[in-house]
Amino acid sequence: LGGSSTSKVNVTVKWDGAPAIVCGINPENGKFFVGSKSIFNKVPKINYTDADIRKNHKGGLVPKLRYALKYLKDLNIYN
Repeated sequence: LGGSSTSKVNVTVKWDGAPAIVCGINPENGKFFVGSKSIFNKVPKINYTDADIRKNHKGGLVPKLRYALKYLKDLNIYN
């Protein structure tokens, strides 16, 4: 992917599906987070804990985000 570039290359991946789940390390505080498209809101809904997910979301999205929070950080997909 870097070709003949000597500078660092960053890549993001979007898997198609519903809901859209966004995850990674927040560069502002170094913490792992998960969220839906709502992380791009004017007031973002960023979830670092199960309590954040329950506060910020309702319905069928809650268990999906809880699983994402529990398992995605161990995949090291954000390094």
